[in-house]
Amino acid sequence: MIAPHNKTALTLIAYAFALTGVLAVVQQPQDPKAVAAAVIAKHNAVPAKPKATHSAKPTASVEPRTTATSRERKQTGLGYSSYAGVHQLNGVQLADILWRAGFKGVAHRTAWAIANRESGRRPGAYNGNLGTGDNSYGLFQINMLGSLGPSRRAAYGISSNAALFDPLTNAKAAFKLSRGGRDFGAWGIGPNAYRSGAGEYTISKFYSSYPGDLQP
Repeated sequence: MIAPHNKTALTLIAYAFALTGVLAVVQQPQDPKAVAAAVIAKHNAVPAKPKATHSAKPTASVEPRTTATSRERKQTGLGYSSYAGVHQLNGVQLADILWRAGFKGVAHRTAWAIANRESGRRPGAYNGNLGTGDNSYGLFQINMLGSLGPSRRAAYGISSNAALFDPLTNAKAAFKLSRGGRDFGAWGIGPNAYRSGAGEYTISKFYSSYPGDLQP
């Protein structure tokens, strides 16, 4: 039988050994690889997605602007005024270019329809079919075949036929060729039409989509 004071001593000794074991566990150095793995896992953890709410109102769609402003009309050069680099003009862009070139009123509508018929509003359109007598350029298919080339280049103030691929340059040439929008005979329209079979009916189908002359 153990004496009471010996029991107390044994209890204290057991407690000391137990405490030492706990401290050993706490102070035991951790494996560096395990620590690194834990850091990487925490870094790569995917954050939880916030719950969707239904209180926000849907964003209204904004229609692109298709009309030219007065300020834009005053800009000059080949940048905005000629829509350089545009493969196919929309109806409003074509109307704006024709206004810049000088077409007004009924002549503007007629010129707009002719450009639709001749090139499909494509500034880079070209017809080099010599069989039909063509060496024709741009929006209005200005024909530069043979002797027409030198005389028309001089009249339009251009140094090469390729300049007619610029839509504003082409429209200005058409304005001069039509005598200021008074005679569209070069395109088979009106009393001075160069040939029959290319009359008003060939362009009237485009009138329904005509946007107006867009004068400011």
